[in-house]
Amino acid sequence: LLAKPMPVTLPLLLLLLEWWPLGRWSPLAGAPPGAARPWAGLLPPPSLWGEKSVLLALAGASAAVTLAVQAAAGAMDPAAAVPLSSRAANAAVACAVYLRRAIWPADLAAFYPYPWAGHPAPAVAGALAALGALVAVSLRQGRRRPWLAVGLLWFLVSLLPVIGLVQVGEQAMADRYTYLPLLGPGFAAAWWLAARAGRGRRQARAVAGASLAVVLALAVLAARQVGTWRDGVTLFSQAVAVTKDNHIGQNNLGTALLARGEAAAALPHFAETVRIAPHSPKGFQNAGRALAQLGRHAEAVDWYRQAIARDPRDPLARRNLGRSLEALGRREEAVAAYRESLALEPRDARTLDLLGVALARSGRTAEAVQLLEEAAALDPGNASVRDHLAVARAQRAVSPSAGRP
Repeated sequence: LLAKPMPVTLPLLLLLLEWWPLGRWSPLAGAPPGAARPWAGLLPPPSLWGEKSVLLALAGASAAVTLAVQAAAGAMDPAAAVPLSSRAANAAVACAVYLRRAIWPADLAAFYPYPWAGHPAPAVAGALAALGALVAVSLRQGRRRPWLAVGLLWFLVSLLPVIGLVQVGEQAMADRYTYLPLLGPGFAAAWWLAARAGRGRRQARAVAGASLAVVLALAVLAARQVGTWRDGVTLFSQAVAVTKDNHIGQNNLGTALLARGEAAAALPHFAETVRIAPHSPKGFQNAGRALAQLGRHAEAVDWYRQAIARDPRDPLARRNLGRSLEALGRREEAVAAYRESLALEPRDARTLDLLGVALARSGRTAEAVQLLEEAAALDPGNASVRDHLAVARAQRAVSPSAGRP
């Protein structure tokens, strides 16, 4: 975890620990009497900031590099159309949901789709009210029970890099983001239980019994959740069952079914992907793959062309288009599709092989041998390519002028 950009808030978390349990500053005690800035006591003293200066510099550099890499990869493009108010609303709802699922971890999913249309106003208002109440109560208890405030602030501060104020990707939230943040509520709960148990033997037994019951219930839930990770089909079946309009979940579920050879079962999930995200080429291309696997190549050609229209720079869609065209006997169109794919990805051994075989079948053996030799050089361990090359060479030996101008 610490090898990832996630802990960029580590210097701030260490400052919280300076408040409690180390007790090196007390933000709730206020500034000294007569101070020019009464709010100054709410911030750590300069000496503590100085101790964390190196970590703060490293955290800033890590954050800058992460943002630059994500922007270069295009992962932040969808955020350009999302106003800050919508991102803040999603962040509030996500915080509340994370806390709720920490208490009762049910209906978890591998991917939660971003609500591009926004959350309902009651959900946002409820989340803000709940978070505001928790912050107010914990700070009010700050002097007597500082672990409550530190635990909650640990949770909120450590979520800042991944809460979506700067949106990266298409997820609304991700349970994996909470490993570090939930340490805060965890130790707050532990200290609260310890305080309750310290009131007497009867109270200690009651706390121990209740804690054991909670642990057993969580163990049952954890066992059920682990079962959803058995394979891709179970994982994304769970995701689409507990979320709404999850086009990535639908597409991944269809892909997992397709990998098992269940093209007929996969096809409805790709159709659902296209319904939810008609701008995305993935659903169209994968629907074409499923149709091709079912032998419905004429329909597959239409889906591949729609995928290409949405992403003209995708070589795989053009390669798959060529395969379906060739299956329909439209070899010259297939050759053109393979050439377009190679223009986008010239060193793809699979496409070179397919084009070489298509040309050899068309009698253009000289060019076919050249392409197949290139494919064999790129993928020397591929026995199928070597077989195709041997056949093309034999054809060229029989008709040495084939394929020459």
